[in-house]
Amino acid sequence: MTDTSDLQKEKGISVFFNRLQGWRFFSLLLTCVLAFLAGIHAMRMPTAIYPSIDFPRVSVIVLSPNIPFHDMESRITRPVGMALRSVRGVQEVRSRTMQGSAEFFLKFSWNAPMRMALPRIGQAIDRVRSDLPVGTQIRALRMYPSDTPVLGIAFCGPPEKMMQMTEITRYRIIPFLSNLPGVWKAEMVGGKTREVHVEVDPYKLSGVHRTMQDVMDALAFENRIGVVGRRSGFHRLKTIQVNDIFSRPEDIRSLFIPGNIPVPLREVATIREGIRPSDLWVRVSANASSAILLQVFRAHGGNAITIRQEILQNWKNLQHLLPPGISVRIYYDQGALAESAVKHVVFALLTGLSVSLGVVFLFLRRSRPMLIMAGLMPPIFLISLGILDYWGASINLMSLGGMAAALGLVIDDFIVVVEGGRFRERLMRLLPAFILSGLLTIVAIVPLFGIGGLVGAFFKPLAEAFVTLLVVSLLVNTFVTPFYLNPPDRTPDSSESQSRELFFRVNTHAVLFILILFSFLMVFSLRYLSTNFMPRMDEGSFVLNFHAPPGMSLDDTDRIVDRMEKKILSSPMVVAESRRLGAEMGFFITEPNKGDIVVRLSPDRKESIFSVMDHLRNWIHQHEPEMDIDFSQVLEDALGDLIGVQAPIVVQVHGQNRKVLLAWAPRIQEKLSRIPGIVDPHLSVRPMLSALDIQVDRKRAALFGLTPDSVIRDLRTDFLGSRATTIIESGIPENVRVLYPAAYSPDKASLGRIPLVLPSGILPLSQVAVVQQPSPDFEEEDLNLSPVLTIEGRLRGRNLGKTIQEIRTSLASLPLPTSVWLTYSGAWSEEQKSFRDLSVALSGGFLLVLTLLVGVFRSWTSPLAIFLAICFSLLCALFALTLSKHSLNISSFVGLILVVGITAENAFLVAWKFKETRGRLRERLEASLKDRFIPLVMTHLATFGALLPLAVGQGTGLDMERSLAVAVMGGLAGSFLSSTFLIPSLLNIFEKERHVPEREERS
Repeated sequence: MTDTSDLQKEKGISVFFNRLQGWRFFSLLLTCVLAFLAGIHAMRMPTAIYPSIDFPRVSVIVLSPNIPFHDMESRITRPVGMALRSVRGVQEVRSRTMQGSAEFFLKFSWNAPMRMALPRIGQAIDRVRSDLPVGTQIRALRMYPSDTPVLGIAFCGPPEKMMQMTEITRYRIIPFLSNLPGVWKAEMVGGKTREVHVEVDPYKLSGVHRTMQDVMDALAFENRIGVVGRRSGFHRLKTIQVNDIFSRPEDIRSLFIPGNIPVPLREVATIREGIRPSDLWVRVSANASSAILLQVFRAHGGNAITIRQEILQNWKNLQHLLPPGISVRIYYDQGALAESAVKHVVFALLTGLSVSLGVVFLFLRRSRPMLIMAGLMPPIFLISLGILDYWGASINLMSLGGMAAALGLVIDDFIVVVEGGRFRERLMRLLPAFILSGLLTIVAIVPLFGIGGLVGAFFKPLAEAFVTLLVVSLLVNTFVTPFYLNPPDRTPDSSESQSRELFFRVNTHAVLFILILFSFLMVFSLRYLSTNFMPRMDEGSFVLNFHAPPGMSLDDTDRIVDRMEKKILSSPMVVAESRRLGAEMGFFITEPNKGDIVVRLSPDRKESIFSVMDHLRNWIHQHEPEMDIDFSQVLEDALGDLIGVQAPIVVQVHGQNRKVLLAWAPRIQEKLSRIPGIVDPHLSVRPMLSALDIQVDRKRAALFGLTPDSVIRDLRTDFLGSRATTIIESGIPENVRVLYPAAYSPDKASLGRIPLVLPSGILPLSQVAVVQQPSPDFEEEDLNLSPVLTIEGRLRGRNLGKTIQEIRTSLASLPLPTSVWLTYSGAWSEEQKSFRDLSVALSGGFLLVLTLLVGVFRSWTSPLAIFLAICFSLLCALFALTLSKHSLNISSFVGLILVVGITAENAFLVAWKFKETRGRLRERLEASLKDRFIPLVMTHLATFGALLPLAVGQGTGLDMERSLAVAVMGGLAGSFLSSTFLIPSLLNIFEKERHVPEREERS
């Protein structure tokens, strides 16, 4: 009965094979046409470092400058926080409260529809807006990967040209860059905005019985244009308008202040050119020279490399827009980083392909199969890229990593078909096993598509590229490759395998003993395996965030930062740098004593970026110890903001009493600073700037006709000036600001002597108010409306998992009050969540593979043997990570999932040959290995060679792929040992030896 079914099965395969033989030209033509069309689409695929991910994060900034700090929590933070917490899909609300402002960071679930996030947030804020103080401004912004600039341009020149350069940048360069393909927007940082300042002498103004409000009303009412009607006559329709707008500062000098006796404005005020006061609190430079920074952002799904090329092609046009004496240079270039990373990975992929083809050629030594492989490999890759482009994917490190991991399996598909296709009968028998083995690898990867969170979003492009390439390879090698091999019809002679008989004369129990002993040794070595969240990549650029002590003047902070800037520029490895004081990268509220320095390093340097940061960190701690600093790479820091990870090490101190939390924070920070490997530990909240409170005596103020509101208006005009109107000069709008002369500024006169202008005369502020200096307050941080204090730190030279264990042990000795407790987040919490998700995917791949195996073999012996083989290969992969001193991170964990599919595919072909062979047990084992030994050697060497450039290569971008490649290479070693030693030994034990009639020979 069995022989009859086998005959029918082989007859069906033969008929199928013969029918496809007649369509071989059509299948080849179809493959080439699809490759051509897909290649055209693939050329337009966007290129980036990381995949384009819809991150579930929203930032909300609330500004209410007239609210004192002690009222901010009750009037702003709590009502807004409660409204935001009620938004559908929000999992976490983190807030930071400062003087007159508050930041909220909302974390949604990964499956939440983020296109509805901003409308829902707007509806929630509208419900409480009427309860908020008058004048409160609220702005919400979704956090995209495109929020990180892809290019930073610095326009350097003397300080006296910064005002002119600001206008050119704002009205010429930004529109010019915004029109380039792929550019979303361009933002200016720094600059000096030109204004017309009307400096009113308070004593002269009081002498003519006028007030500051009279001056502002005169400027606003005189600078008007208004349509009063239309007139039709002489077959023409004309608009009638009163046009009395100012077009130059001289028009303001001729203005009169209305009253019983009009007063010329020039008699009580000086009109001159000035700078917007808020620009004076921001200091920007590049390469130790005054500068204006321009940040270029790519559109969502745009191509950073294309934007860079477009700007470089238009570089001369850009320089043509600049005035003489202004130099321009690039201080940050993400496009160059992306281009370099993609080039290195593609070069490693092509090198691996060459090594794999070389390995195959050494074994086959036949020109026809090699030409077929070399001719069909490009169409397979082009069709795969075309499918990925149709799905909206991009070329990034993850998708390229998936292709590099699948490259060896594509070579393996060719090897199986080419090696099995030396004889026609053998090829026909092999096709069903070949198709099933390919499905095993694909099935093992399928659970990756069901993972949510960062890992799912990050590695979905890898899984898509991996599965797409395998499916296309499976189809091409099923319907195209076999029909161009032209194999003879005879079966292989027994003499072809006699030279390998000695290999199979091994003791089964001895093999099992050696493999089990080796497994125990590998399990024992896993205690030295380190764990981390993500592999770190040398980006070539880093950010130095600094925070000066509270109360330090802007000039003193500027001098310290100048010294830090000169130290950075003294290094020959630095290509360019820029620094901002009072501004920073990202959508944050920045205090005047806070800023950052962006440093771009030479690609030809000998030291790594981490060594450069260590040297600079040590120098700052030694020479500028008062500065609170934090180092991070640009994309690394941006990715942390997008996923809500402030730092690798984050200790959260919870409680209800903020004073108690602040009392314990220094002790916890000191404990962290003593642990080796932790650098830059700091509190997330800092002391706010010192404040001076002016308490108005209402009774005395009422005697002079003053109110607290009028005092605020007068003092605000003194300190910042008040914008009265706008003039258009040469097509450029300029604000007209009314303020006191510099002689009356609070920097040169005590607050008590500041004059208040009344209709009846001048009144010193000290007559109606008292100046007090309260004790400084700390910023307040909340997590889901509960007080929390966060202590952050970076990691250097140690793995994350063991460092967290040491932190837990160290902090466990603290006698914390019962009302205070600690939690740990940051990269460690994301690592734990990611490992749990990946463990589920790994288990899911296991179960799907076993289910398919049981369905194919319809017994437990072969599936159990393959299951143990997969376990052994995973041990080998982990051992390879330990031996090479690579950590177990989300990248190498994905490599373990790939190992499951690779091992299952190779072990399946051995078990399938064992199942299909008839005879005694020993004969069946020898037949299965004799048939598969050379293909196994070729497959594993080719796949190993394909991944070797990724594992040992040097260059930007390879750091992200290295741990994955090492894990897969270790799994390949285990797969080879399993397929050649473990599987036969286990089958020899599981299967009882019995005589099976040999299959009748067929012609």
